[in-house]
Amino acid sequence: MSELYQRFIPEDIDTILTQDQIDRIKVLDWQGNPVDIMIPDGIRFADAGAYFESVNCPFCDSNLYKFTGPDGELVHWWQQSMADAYAEGFFVDLNVTTPCCGKRTTLHDLNYKLNQGFFRFLVNVGPVSHELDVNAVSEKLYEITQAKWRGIQAIKR
Repeated sequence: MSELYQRFIPEDIDTILTQDQIDRIKVLDWQGNPVDIMIPDGIRFADAGAYFESVNCPFCDSNLYKFTGPDGELVHWWQQSMADAYAEGFFVDLNVTTPCCGKRTTLHDLNYKLNQGFFRFLVNVGPVSHELDVNAVSEKLYEITQAKWRGIQAIKR
């Protein structure tokens, strides 16, 4: 059976929260859903689980999950870029150059359909029995932290 989780990460990976902000987040109305706060020692990736659709270039919208190279070969660019950025349990260098347009960006700033991203701080809600309004929660988190937040729906099987 699948379980739905809703996750929230700051848009800016380097957002640092105070203990007061963390405590205020913990006591928000999560509508009876269990809540975990994750603060890893390094950068981690919050994926959408079974909701993963695609990852695209933020400049030209090319599919980077299955990118066809200049010689017509299928290149698993995103997977290789993720592997290259990963070391000792965390992501280290998220800077990349897109294979389609040759422009600099980060793995975090690619267009993930549905939302996904990298974090140093994550609010994990679930398994969800009452689905939350992602925009409303993001606004409440902004009021507490003055940081923009990204909501992520994730299905774990």
